[in-house]
Amino acid sequence: MSGQRQWQKQYGGEVGREDSDLLPRDTSTPFDPLWTPEQVARRLNVSPDWVRDHSSRKEPRLPVIRLGGGPGRAGLLRYRASQIEKFIAEMERLSTRNSRRI
Repeated sequence: MSGQRQWQKQYGGEVGREDSDLLPRDTSTPFDPLWTPEQVARRLNVSPDWVRDHSSRKEPRLPVIRLGGGPGRAGLLRYRASQIEKFIAEMERLSTRNSRRI
């Protein structure tokens, strides 16, 4: 079976469908989708530029996966959904801890 056909069988086969429609139908294996900078920006309610900036050099640093390209900002950026959720939880924890100091 070709890679394209296998992907279509597992993920429903339509390009451009909503993210939730791309979840695998086989739930016996864990699935942790890769998000684009735009998807992360929507989740965090920030701009895609903020996401890109905090993927490389600023604090707080977002956990990023670089696909292709070279050093610096070259290449595609992708983010594991679970890591973004952990990032949110950590920022919430730090915010709560810092608010007690005031």
